[in-house]
Amino acid sequence: MTPRRIELDYVAAPGAPRWIGVSVLVLALAVAATLMLRHRDVQHQLAALDAAQGLLNADRRSQRPVRRSVSSRRRRSSTPPCGS
Repeated sequence: MTPRRIELDYVAAPGAPRWIGVSVLVLALAVAATLMLRHRDVQHQLAALDAAQGLLNADRRSQRPVRRSVSSRRRRSSTPPCGS
């Protein structure tokens, strides 16, 4: 027993040339590779900026605060408060 032949209600369009699909695939791969390289470069730049920012913050933390001179402390203690 052989299966019955199916009758279609519409005629199928002829197949499109393969080179069109292959060229679209190659184009998409090229765009993806370009985006991947740009993303990698941006990540490297962000890491460098983060490291530079960390170095700047480390320099600020390592500095000691400036001490006030004795005369400026005396002046502050001798002036009456503004509220009274």
